[in-house]
Amino acid sequence: VLEAMPRTEGRDRAVESLVHAIQLNDPDSALAWGLDIDDPEDRDRVVRDTVFSWMSRSPDAAREAVSQAEIPDDLKNELLNDVLSAP
Repeated sequence: VLEAMPRTEGRDRAVESLVHAIQLNDPDSALAWGLDIDDPEDRDRVVRDTVFSWMSRSPDAAREAVSQAEIPDDLKNELLNDVLSAP
């Protein structure tokens, strides 16, 4: 259903809701959906929230996912630095 929605602010809000609903049980999908948000500020915030939640439970998996994801370089570097510094 989300794939069929026009790429609008409303769609971004719906994707953000989905990400928050699935990030604990399916962080890979949550990250992928978060990256599909069009607004750069919203996308970065949602991706950051997803990765921080993930790294608190599974830092190695979060690091691997961030390393392989198509994330803007500045955000990727920020996230990798945070994941690497996690206990």
